[in-house]
Amino acid sequence: MKRLLAALLLVASPALAQSNGWQEIQNGWGEIQTVPAAPGSTHTAATDVTTFTGSVTAKNLTATALATPTVLGSKSKALVDATPTAFATFTIANGATYTGEVIYKIKAIQGTSLQALAGRVRFAATREGTTYTVVVNEVGTQLLAAVAGTLTGAIEISGAAGVVTLAANFNTSLTPTTFTIDARFDSPDAGLALTFP
Repeated sequence: MKRLLAALLLVASPALAQSNGWQEIQNGWGEIQTVPAAPGSTHTAATDVTTFTGSVTAKNLTATALATPTVLGSKSKALVDATPTAFATFTIANGATYTGEVIYKIKAIQGTSLQALAGRVRFAATREGTTYTVVVNEVGTQLLAAVAGTLTGAIEISGAAGVVTLAANFNTSLTPTTFTIDARFDSPDAGLALTFP
């Protein structure tokens, strides 16, 4: 029924179709709805739910998809050269496990000299009583864009007293007036609540 309605609205008036919730997608029309988080809940990993119902005429398919976004934050933090600097933390209860990825950029600026280092790490953390197992691993190879000089380092992880800390430890050959990390998190754990010190 919705496909017939969408086709009729499209023919009659594309503007009318869009005002009734239908949106043009490649090879068809569909309805995209965002369902807000439950009243009184907190937004941790992303509690809003987006659904899509529609048709793709190239394949003559009708599909309904349910997606829960898990992108957490996109934050910037000033760094101290060659010194571990905490840029994100999360609490971890006894018996809990968390995993995720961090896409990051390290930026160093000295006058007109620029350096940009791109990377991605995966992390995993568990807590069994007072024993914390925390690991971080670079995915692929870091990528440096710089006319001159070096920019090296890594993301580090530690766990103690119910808190897991992610730190950036990078060293630039510049004497930077700006030295920052920009980071975006992705995790399958809906309960992961990050703080950015």
